[in-house]
Amino acid sequence: MRSTFKLSFAFPIAAAALVAVGVTAAASTVATIDGAAAANAPAERIENQTQTQEPPPAPQPAMARYRVTIVSTWTAASHPTTLPSNSHFSPTVVAAHGEAGDLFVRGAFASPGIEQMAESGGTSTLRNELAGDPTVSSVRTGTSISGAGEQSFEITLDQGASMVSLVTMLAPSPDWFVGIRDEAMFSDGAWSSSVTLDLRPYDAGTDSGAFFRSPNADTNPPQVISGSRDAAFDAAIAEGSFGRVVIERI
Repeated sequence: MRSTFKLSFAFPIAAAALVAVGVTAAASTVATIDGAAAANAPAERIENQTQTQEPPPAPQPAMARYRVTIVSTWTAASHPTTLPSNSHFSPTVVAAHGEAGDLFVRGAFASPGIEQMAESGGTSTLRNELAGDPTVSSVRTGTSISGAGEQSFEITLDQGASMVSLVTMLAPSPDWFVGIRDEAMFSDGAWSSSVTLDLRPYDAGTDSGAFFRSPNADTNPPQVISGSRDAAFDAAIAEGSFGRVVIERI
């Protein structure tokens, strides 16, 4: 009787254990199937996506034509307390070139041509310097501008020489001038349509006069091209802009 009882008791326990194992296995199988489905879902979405690409940029011409306009706003209205008598821009020199610094470099010594331009408004030496520079593709020279006014030049640029620089003397002055330098009109594979830039003020570092109408006083030794070094020039710069340059493709 004792043995029969033990056998009868053990059977339900074994059956329950088998049932438990079966439930666990089934749950594990379901979890595995669900996990596989979840893992495959993103892959299926990626496969169904369509990728869009930016169209290639249009081919750019090797050369482009531009109009360069210098605008003078140096007047009694813009500079009521600092404008000298007989004020004017000297003849403008515009250069199209391929390397930075072909016309001038801030922080470097002025060439004889920049010195002549900044002190007297003459352009002959500067034009000769530019004509002998193989990376300068063209040079244009204008005439003086008195008061409010503007003057335009047409130039042809190519992809290898797409920079524009320009200078003009603030006259009368010891060696002060305004200009723009190394403005690249071809960049990132495309020609710019237009740009407007303020004329930047510079001291050529070749004359030590402290006022607009100071007599000549050569700086010895010369100093590098910089911004203003003198209080009178500082005051004029603070009072207002001297003008701007507009470069537009034509």
